[in-house]
Amino acid sequence: MKFLGFRLLACWLGLALLATLEMACASAIAELASGKTVKEALALDRASLIASVGGLPEASSHAAQLAMDGLFSVLKQIKSR
Repeated sequence: MKFLGFRLLACWLGLALLATLEMACASAIAELASGKTVKEALALDRASLIASVGGLPEASSHAAQLAMDGLFSVLKQIKSR
């Protein structure tokens, strides 16, 4: 039972870390895109985002991709208007 409890705690801590990294990336991409034209914002890259949050563990780098995908989705909708 203790081992199972430890595994559940480790899973919860992992999810909490992931949520924190996703929020950090979302905030950072908003800062990076702020004041840019749509064309300039579309030119932002994942490496710049990761650098702006001080780096990410390799296993969590998808948090940056989720933030980039969200920004690009909104920008493409704006661009198509």
